[in-house]
Amino acid sequence: MKFEEALKAMREGKKVKRPVNLFPRAMKDGKICEVWKRANGKLVYEPLETMYCSNIIAGDWEIVE
Repeated sequence: MKFEEALKAMREGKKVKRPVNLFPRAMKDGKICEVWKRANGKLVYEPLETMYCSNIIAGDWEIVE
């Protein structure tokens, strides 16, 4: 899917990623965040300060669990 669709999915509470990304992205408090899991299982939402144009124009975004 295109980034526009991925952004809509994030606004709906879903996590998305591209195959080249290690961690999915999600929205929290109105910001796009990278989501990763600590050893204790707790999810960490790290807000992104920037985003590469190559991610914005990519068409290979997908919804993940």
